[in-house]
Amino acid sequence: MSKRQKRWQRERSAGADRRQGTQGVQEGLEGSGAAGRSEGSEGVEGRIAEQVNPALMATNLSQEDYYWGRLATGTEEDYYWRRLSDDFTFKDVVPSTYLELHNQCYEAWNANPLAAAIIEMTTSFVLGKGVLIEAGQRKVQRVLNDFWDDPANRMEERVYNICQELALYGEIFVRFYVNRYDGTVKMRMIDPSLIDQIESDPDDIETPRRFHRRPLGQTVADMADPGRAGNEVGETEGEWFTAGSEVVQFTINKVSHAKRGRSDLATLLPWLRRYKDWLTDRVRLNKYKSVFLWDVQLTGADKKTIDRKRMEYSYPPEPGSVIIHNETEKWSAVQPGIHANDASEDGRAIKLMVAVGAMFPICDMMFPPEECQRLS
Repeated sequence: MSKRQKRWQRERSAGADRRQGTQGVQEGLEGSGAAGRSEGSEGVEGRIAEQVNPALMATNLSQEDYYWGRLATGTEEDYYWRRLSDDFTFKDVVPSTYLELHNQCYEAWNANPLAAAIIEMTTSFVLGKGVLIEAGQRKVQRVLNDFWDDPANRMEERVYNICQELALYGEIFVRFYVNRYDGTVKMRMIDPSLIDQIESDPDDIETPRRFHRRPLGQTVADMADPGRAGNEVGETEGEWFTAGSEVVQFTINKVSHAKRGRSDLATLLPWLRRYKDWLTDRVRLNKYKSVFLWDVQLTGADKKTIDRKRMEYSYPPEPGSVIIHNETEKWSAVQPGIHANDASEDGRAIKLMVAVGAMFPICDMMFPPEECQRLS
């Protein structure tokens, strides 16, 4: 073997040793990396599991928990994360919860007599017979009278609607339209559910700068005139209003670091619904306790006879009718075992609901005339 061949063989064996060493180092690094990743993933899963409360997820959440609990705001699983919709120091609910509360308050005011009475009584106590505006100067008084008596404003009637919506929604947005030629002012209300953003002073949250109204979408006029669709930017991007000069916001039932107001019915919604459901159940119990069904027993009848009788008695006999049968057929009336014999308290609860919803004197509805005279 020549010297060249010996040197080539030594270099070949040295290269094989280097490749084996490199492969061993890579295997060791991969093994340690996999172990580290597994330990890291287990640690992350452990930390995530600590943030989730299984007991809270397993229990039946009430309506209050869905609206005001930590699970509703997303902080039960993302406790150390700040939501994108707003700053964590603000006390407003998330937009989806706000819209749900807004719609449920409006629905309760339309369908629940107690909710309607609460809003109506608040308006009556606040305004009474109306509002009188007086100014010290005659010119100012004349301008106020022109605005107040303007048929486009109808302020003598509108003040009741303003107070009613303020109690119902917890906030109102008043928009002003100023005539550039004669200076007359016309005011209109904006539905609070259409305002999706309120931009305030960074150093003073109680000073709003502008309000954003979400896109209204396609209107009936756009459907009638296809040429109008998509011409205005506000139909797709919404519209910003300057606070003070264009739109003014009035709120109630809110804390200092909240931008949106809260309805007078917001905290009462679960209990209004529960009382209405309880009263509805009592009405159903009193209705079904007097109903019955006929149990017809056929002695020694085969399937064909049973099917024939089922078709024959598909309509129950009318009251006062006569039933003629032999000894193989036995009729018996079955009633549900609902022990609700005394329905006087249920009737009083129903009358109370009607009286409150109609704003009728409770004494005249709940007691006999002579008892009302004695109580008065």
